[in-house]
Amino acid sequence: MLKYLHIFSDSVYAVKYIEFVDLYFNMSEHAFIVQYNNSINFDNYYKKYKNCYITEKKLFYKDYENLFKDSKKIIFHQLNKPLLLIFILLRNSNIYKKIIWSIWGGDVYFYRYKNTSFKNFFIEFFRKIIIKKIKIVCAYLEEDFKVMKLNYKSNAVFYKAKYPNPVDFPPIIDIAMLTQKKEKDHSLNILIGNSAALENNHIYLFKILSKFKDENINVYTVLSYGNNKNYIQKVIEVGSQIFNNKFKPILEFMEFSKYIEFLKSINICVFGHDIQQGLGNLELLLYLGKKVYVKNETTTFKYYSSIGVSIFNTKDINSQSFDEFITIDKELIKKNNEIIKEENDINILKKQWENVFNA
Repeated sequence: MLKYLHIFSDSVYAVKYIEFVDLYFNMSEHAFIVQYNNSINFDNYYKKYKNCYITEKKLFYKDYENLFKDSKKIIFHQLNKPLLLIFILLRNSNIYKKIIWSIWGGDVYFYRYKNTSFKNFFIEFFRKIIIKKIKIVCAYLEEDFKVMKLNYKSNAVFYKAKYPNPVDFPPIIDIAMLTQKKEKDHSLNILIGNSAALENNHIYLFKILSKFKDENINVYTVLSYGNNKNYIQKVIEVGSQIFNNKFKPILEFMEFSKYIEFLKSINICVFGHDIQQGLGNLELLLYLGKKVYVKNETTTFKYYSSIGVSIFNTKDINSQSFDEFITIDKELIKKNNEIIKEENDINILKKQWENVFNA
C-alpha cells in the first residue's frame, strides 16, 4: 500500500535519496515523481525503480492524481513548484493536510524576490497562503525553519532530517594525508561556489579574490550544474578577464568518482551565497580537510559554527593577506573531519527520516 509520495526535481539529491529509501525502508510504500526542465540528467538511475515516475510537465497533478489522492503523506522535497501547488490549492486544498515540506534552503528565501517582478509577486502571494496550510516541515538546519516561521507566520511542527550526501565519502586511511602542506612550487587550487546558480555570487567572489591573481593559484568554478546560459557566459567572461589562464571553469558533468578526485585536488573553497545552499559540497570539502569560507550571516555558517566546525567568514578575505587566506591549523582540519563523519552517520539519518515518515 502506498503511504508516501515524494515530489522531487531532477538532481543528484533525488538519485541518492531514492537509493537511500530503497536500502533502508520498505520501498513498496513509497512512490517518486521527478520533474525536470529541458533535459534530464539521471534518467538511467530513475528507470531502475518501477515506482519512480519522471515528467517534464510543470503541472503534472492530473497525470498522477491517483497517487496524490491515495498516499497518506506527500513530501515536497523543496517547495519550488508554484504552479502545481497553486493548482492543488484551487482544485483540492484538502491535500495540504497530507503535505510535508522538506526545506532545501532557497525555497525558504523566495520572499526576497517578490518585488523583482509581477510573476514573483504573484507566486509569493500564493506561497503565503500555501505555507500556512502545511503543518509538518523538516530540514537539516533548524535555523532555516525558524526563518520560515518568522516570515510566513507558520504554526508547523519541525523535524530534523538530513539528506544523505549525493557523493559517498571516501575512506580516510590516514588523517595526516589531509594536513600535508602544499609544496611551494605547486599551484594552490581554489574552488568558487558549488553550481552555476546565480545565488553563488561568482562575480562578487572573483572581485574580492582578484588581489591574489598574481599568486600561484588556479581558480575553479563548477558551471555544469544549472541551466542559466547567459549567467554562465558572464561568469566565464569575468573570471577569464580577472584571472586569465588561471581561471578554469568546469563545464562538463563529472561522474561521482571523478568529482571526488576533483574535490581532493582543491585546497580552498569560497562560498558567496546569501542563503543556505551547497551543503553537500561543503561537507565533502570539510571532510577532505579543505579550508571553507562562507558568509557569516547565513544559516549555514551559524549552524556549522554551533556544532564546532571551523569555517571561515568570506567577508574577512577583504582584509586578509594571502598567507592568512590559505592557512588553517591541522587540529582544526582533524576536528572538522570527525564532526562531519558523525553528522553523516547513516543510522542517525535513518532515524531522522523514520521520524518524518511517522509524523
